[in-house]
Amino acid sequence: MSSLNSGQIDEFKRACRDGSRVEWTYQGNPGSGKVSGSGFMGGVKVQGILSHVISDHGLSSGMYSSLVVDGRRFI
Repeated sequence: MSSLNSGQIDEFKRACRDGSRVEWTYQGNPGSGKVSGSGFMGGVKVQGILSHVISDHGLSSGMYSSLVVDGRRFI
């Protein structure tokens, strides 16, 4: 798992426009969906089969082992 610093988190959020496709692996579980706005505490809300919020806390504490936005890999 990998953690992002505050600058990398800001860069990730700038890449997440409404409708952007996001793929992730969160605590070993893969998921994907499209950005559908913001979630709790300023996180990015992604709507797939289930909704998922990618929060600053999750990104900075290393809960993600993979994170891709529109083909651009962040982790």
